[in-house]
Amino acid sequence: MQAPTQIQKPANWQDFETLCMKLWGRIWDCTDIITKNGRVGQKQHGVDIWGIKKGEQLYSAIQCKGKDEYTNSKLTREEIDREIKKALHYNGQLTRFVIATTANKDADIEEYIRLKSIEYRSKGLFDICLFSWEDIVDRLKEYKDVYQWYLGISTYIDSHNIEISFEDGNSTYTVHPHYHKKTKKYVLPDDKEYIAYKMVEDNMRELADKLSIPKQQSLLHTSTSQNKKNRSWCRIPIFIKNTGTAEIELVKMEISSKEESILAMNAKIPSELDGVIESWAALPSELLRNNDTPCELIYKPRERLIVPQDKKKIDFYIQPHSNINQLDVYFKLYTREYYSEKNLLVVVKPEYHKISEYILVYSNEDKMPDSIEYSPYYE
Repeated sequence: MQAPTQIQKPANWQDFETLCMKLWGRIWDCTDIITKNGRVGQKQHGVDIWGIKKGEQLYSAIQCKGKDEYTNSKLTREEIDREIKKALHYNGQLTRFVIATTANKDADIEEYIRLKSIEYRSKGLFDICLFSWEDIVDRLKEYKDVYQWYLGISTYIDSHNIEISFEDGNSTYTVHPHYHKKTKKYVLPDDKEYIAYKMVEDNMRELADKLSIPKQQSLLHTSTSQNKKNRSWCRIPIFIKNTGTAEIELVKMEISSKEESILAMNAKIPSELDGVIESWAALPSELLRNNDTPCELIYKPRERLIVPQDKKKIDFYIQPHSNINQLDVYFKLYTREYYSEKNLLVVVKPEYHKISEYILVYSNEDKMPDSIEYSPYYE
């Protein structure tokens, strides 16, 4: 006896909604008048799909409840109550309300649904039905056209897939940008901290004179960028891996982050371009700047084809804002076969090089609270 085919659950909620629309279109024999309800972001009153079953006059509705971790996720009574109450406000009289879910069968939830259905029918309202994933698979096998369609998209998902990761397959990566942290202090001439600072500065200036170091180049504050590397830029190593079973042609990939998270994104540290950030001609030809935003790059590989289990590695650089501790990097992949979006998390742990600036005042009334300024650290 041949073992039954195991049908995997949908990869995303969009595919699950489409499956439910096609399947119940056949179950209710209303393929011409079954449709998805509204669009993403609109109020749907608990109804994802609606149709009119053949021979009936009133609407039938479906609420699709996809679960991410399918084997462990369960519907809860609170979820069920919430969706049923929403359906009461649907603009159209319902005769039945179906809750379709990718969660596995649960006897307690099924009993709860039965009692709810009896309660609502006794009030002259709609019938309530639950279809768990095993129930959906059983019905799916009754309709060969929908069954073959679903097997087709499931096989396609298995065969075509790209993973984006950091080193060692990780989805998070830690960076350590370096910044000057300058504290402005308003002090009186007799301030002990200021007096100690002035003594050190005078001694260093005397030493600088002996060594013929230009006066404008302080030995205490080495913030000049001349011939030094901007240490606020952080390298981000990315791996692009074909985890499917078919070849994939990667046409391009857009890499971006939010402007409130980073100052800029680049294929090189700008100081390697003689400190001139406009010198984009020196960038590798595979990584291009998006002229519309400093926070986006476009990757166009010379070798587009990625065979199964093969991977590509690219490096780029980001300059995080000094006041954040994490940020998201977003990837839009355009392949010959399909389009997908992914994102990875970058943890930011800044290194601060503290300096002080003393502003001399001559009365307590002129003193102001200390203020802090951050700037890139050069080394």
